[in-house]
Amino acid sequence: VRGRTMSTPKLAATIIVLKTRKNVLKGESNYKVLMVKRSNKSRFMPGAHVFPGGICEDSDTNQNWSSILQHRSINNAKQQVIRLAAIRELFEEANILITEPVLELDFDHAKWRQLVQKDSSQFLKLCIENNCVPDISSLYPWSNWITPVQEKWRYDTYFFLATLNNRLEAKHDEIETTGLDWFTPEQALNSFVEKKIFLPPPTWLTLIQLNAVSYTHLRAHETP
Repeated sequence: VRGRTMSTPKLAATIIVLKTRKNVLKGESNYKVLMVKRSNKSRFMPGAHVFPGGICEDSDTNQNWSSILQHRSINNAKQQVIRLAAIRELFEEANILITEPVLELDFDHAKWRQLVQKDSSQFLKLCIENNCVPDISSLYPWSNWITPVQEKWRYDTYFFLATLNNRLEAKHDEIETTGLDWFTPEQALNSFVEKKIFLPPPTWLTLIQLNAVSYTHLRAHETP
């Protein structure tokens, strides 16, 4: 576009969280996906239903992460930053924390969630004080989307798959997200067609892809 300088897309990450379903009828999806509704005040895709995620912060590049992750660290520095951001944002937006070991029920989710939301560097402190590490190896790469050049707000977003530990209760944050739903891919797509929810193009296409595969197939392709 003439007369306009295109912004460099910000690095971002999102996690497609899966949860199994019981008593599934033939032809139905045997899992649901977690979706959050973005605040109507959001500058990017306000009111949209999306998978939890957000931009990478400077704190995600802190050199101390490599020593904490130890053997769980990965050789690709960019991928390590993206995965750390994905897990941190999932905690901020949906109250789900993917760590090794899994934190017990007496872990103060509310306290730490509020701290991390106010200051992303607190995520490192959370892990140190609670003797846990973000389980970055449990995330399965799904896709990469880059916002078109004609858009004002641009993101280079990496999508990952993860499965839910049933002991964790998903909750929206009433800040960036104002609602939370568990949909089968088909339910989400039907709700979009019926204009009950709004789906951004990457989310819509991802749901179409997911609707074609079973939970067992997805688990079989996860990173060990």
